[in-house]
Amino acid sequence: MKRHLLAAFVSALLATPALAEECAPITKPQVEQLFDRWTSSLATLDPEKVVENYTPDAVLLPTLSNKPRLTQDERR
Repeated sequence: MKRHLLAAFVSALLATPALAEECAPITKPQVEQLFDRWTSSLATLDPEKVVENYTPDAVLLPTLSNKPRLTQDERR
């Protein structure tokens, strides 16, 4: 019984890294391009253009409020 529990525990530990999501690497020019795109969308004053910068599952942490924006409607 102890061996089965130990084996299950070790298996769970070994599987955990496989479940972790990793960020894709990004270069400085890519960051600059994304920042320029975001700034340009703000300049349009069109909420739809700004929301297009975020994936549907993004979490926006606004600077002027304590309420995270979890949906596209909340980010508008």
